[in-house]
Amino acid sequence: MSQRPPALKRRIAPSTPFTLRCTDAEGKDVEQKLLLCFDADALCALEEKVPSLNTLQLGGLAIFGRMNARVLVAALWAAALRHQPEFDTVDGNGASTDDGLEAIGSFVDSGNAPDVVKALEGAYLATLPKERADEIRKMTEAGKGSEENPTKAVAAPAAEETMAGSNSGASAATTSA
Repeated sequence: MSQRPPALKRRIAPSTPFTLRCTDAEGKDVEQKLLLCFDADALCALEEKVPSLNTLQLGGLAIFGRMNARVLVAALWAAALRHQPEFDTVDGNGASTDDGLEAIGSFVDSGNAPDVVKALEGAYLATLPKERADEIRKMTEAGKGSEENPTKAVAAPAAEETMAGSNSGASAATTSA
């Protein structure tokens, strides 16, 4: 009979498996198996890497409405941290580094970016109450016009209202892959 781990070690946030596939410099297929979790710690980590992003805006959908390469890689990194702590890197003095972020970003390219977005959306929806997740899925399906950004129909109209007077988005000085 197995014992339950202590409350501090138990994780209640749901996680979603994702296999990130890409091709390395020699043309060899590479797979990185990840377990993604969009808990509050992931949202905090994402905001640390992309300070202009308010992850709670639009009920969390602002992440997908403002998706660019920087947000995509940072969101994947943040969602992976819970179960792949090796991406949470520190230097010899214990200070955080971007080595883990850069490592996970090296797996993302234009060929697999749509799969990464879908996996992140799935991981995010898994953390929501069932009724809210179903509501978002219905809204997304009803307004789906683009495979590139399935949440665009959900996030865009509310973003114009909710983000009035806020930062107009990432500038060239703050976006880098």
